Amino acid sequence: MSYPGHQPGVVALTGIPITPEWFVVGAHTYLVPPVRLAAWRPGERIVIGRYCSIATDLFIMTGGSRRTDLASTYPMDRDLTLHLPPPRPPHDRAERPGAGLEGAALGALARVVQRLTARELTGIYRSTADTTVGNDVWVGARATILGGARVGDGAVVAAGSVVLDDVPPYAVVAGNPARVVRYRFSRGVVERLLRIRWWDWPDERVREHRGWFSRPVAEFVARFDPQPAEAARP
Repeated sequence: MSYPGHQPGVVALTGIPITPEWFVVGAHTYLVPPVRLAAWRPGERIVIGRYCSIATDLFIMTGGSRRTDLASTYPMDRDLTLHLPPPRPPHDRAERPGAGLEGAALGALARVVQRLTARELTGIYRSTADTTVGNDVWVGARATILGGARVGDGAVVAAGSVVLDDVPPYAVVAGNPARVVRYRFSRGVVERLLRIRWWDWPDERVREHRGWFSRPVAEFVARFDPQPAEAARP
C-alpha cells in the first residue's frame, strides 16, 4: 500500500500473536506507523473498515481490562518475580550511563510477557466483543481505542483521544475519555449517508464518481440517496 507522503514502517503486534483473522482491515484504509495492537484472548478481534485514514501512534487493545470488583487487580495466579542480577557498583554505572537492567534481565521480562497467553490470563481479566472502527473514519495521532469500543461509520477521533465507549456514526469525539464534541452533519444527512453506504460501492463506481466526494454533502446525498428527498428526515 502506498499514498502521498507514505513512510515505511512496521505494525507492531503485542500480546498474543495476532493472526489475520484477529486483525481485519478493509480496502483502501491506511495506517501511518507506528501502530500498536494488543490482543488478550482467542476470539477477540480488531476490525477496521474501508477508506479509513489513521494517523501515527494508534493503540488498540482488545480485552485486558481487569475486574475491579475483586480483592486485588494483581494476577496472583502468576509468579511474575524476576530474579535480576545484583546492581553493578556505582563507579561501573557511571562509566556506562543508562546501564540499569542487564540484557539478560530484559530478556527474562520479555519471556514473562510472552508467557501471558490466553490460557493463563484468567480470573482478573474481562473478555470483550470485537473492537471495531467503521468505514470512512478519521483517527488522529496518538489515539487509543480500548477493548469492545465501536467507532461508527464516518466518525472523527481527535488526536490524543482515549475511546472507552461506542462512538456514534459521523460524531466528532475528543478527550480522555473521549466525548462527543459535535456531529459532522445534521441527523437527516447522517441517515442519508448511512443509506448510501458509498464505501461498499465497487471500486469502479467510486472512481467514476470521485469528483462528487469533493462537493457539498447536500449535493452528494441528493445525487446518491436511494430514498426520495421528500421522504427523508430533514
